[in-house]
Amino acid sequence: MSALVDVRQIAEMLAARVHDLVAELLPGGRREGHEWRTGSLAGERGQSCGVHLTGARAGVWQDFATGERGDALDLVAQVLFRGDKAQAIRWSRSWLGLDAQDPARLAQLRRQAEQREARASEEERRRRDYAFRTWLSARETIEHTAAQAYLEGRGIDFAFLGRIPRCLRFYGLLAYHDRTPDGREMVSRWPAMVAAIQGPDGKFAAVHRTYLAPRADGSVGKAPVPDAKRTLGRFAGGSIHVWRPMIDGRAACPIAEAERPRVLVTEGIENALSCAMDEFGRESYVLAAVSLGNMARLKLPVRAGELTLVADNDLDNPGAAAQLERACEHLADQADQFFLARPDPRFKDVNDALRGIERAPKMQDGAA
Repeated sequence: MSALVDVRQIAEMLAARVHDLVAELLPGGRREGHEWRTGSLAGERGQSCGVHLTGARAGVWQDFATGERGDALDLVAQVLFRGDKAQAIRWSRSWLGLDAQDPARLAQLRRQAEQREARASEEERRRRDYAFRTWLSARETIEHTAAQAYLEGRGIDFAFLGRIPRCLRFYGLLAYHDRTPDGREMVSRWPAMVAAIQGPDGKFAAVHRTYLAPRADGSVGKAPVPDAKRTLGRFAGGSIHVWRPMIDGRAACPIAEAERPRVLVTEGIENALSCAMDEFGRESYVLAAVSLGNMARLKLPVRAGELTLVADNDLDNPGAAAQLERACEHLADQADQFFLARPDPRFKDVNDALRGIERAPKMQDGAA
């Protein structure tokens, strides 16, 4: 391989042509917003596998059913060569036309890759700045807003808790961007609960948005949009610091200043607050990891004395089960004691358990 083009740069060059790449590797997929969606890496139609088409994450993909993820070169390896990276490199060099290029042309391609990386870094900075502006522009409390009504409709009793977490804010009408099947952009506006996601260094990393819609009966639910919950900014390894324990009637210090704290980790905000409704959770630091996949990357700011991962009851999904196993191994290394907890099997998650909403029974084989 020419020293002028290394493996990282091959991945970047593939990402620069990701539209052509996914059309060749996954022809059964289709574009949805900023992603190319398929059922799996086998290429059938569906939603479980997504490849980013634009921005700093162009070429980055994840199969949500299996938990597999990677860059554009990893995509070539998984789709065509069962993960064999060496064969993927040879195929990619040929597909990109690198093998027939003279040194001057290869140097030009390298400069183009470096320029693309610089543009991607700048775009990522702009997205982070926009996320921070969204957070700063939101109302500093959700008290007496649709966000409070939404959470109280999910069984969260703030009068019982004694306070509303400062990580939550409210945006009266926040833009929701979507695309029609033929690629035209659509923008609608909805009330939104926004939450700050802190990176592993404790600094603001991204904003989480839950789009809301008031109902005719006065209650508030999630907005009728394809993805009512979205993040803006890169949050890998970060979390939403939803709850601090109470000490002498006041919230304890930030988790980064605590010594061997007791920590609970959940996926979403609703589950985190549901944990705080219990005495054990109320006396713990409760973090929302945003997604099950991010649990396996979450980095605590300090070592925990005791850490409990509060999981959903979705082990009938093989992909979720594999992701949970990885998350347990990852988080156990960050605590003196580690525990895995789940609600009663009758309930999907701790928020449903809090509200007493049981899962619908599964149809038995042969049932009508």
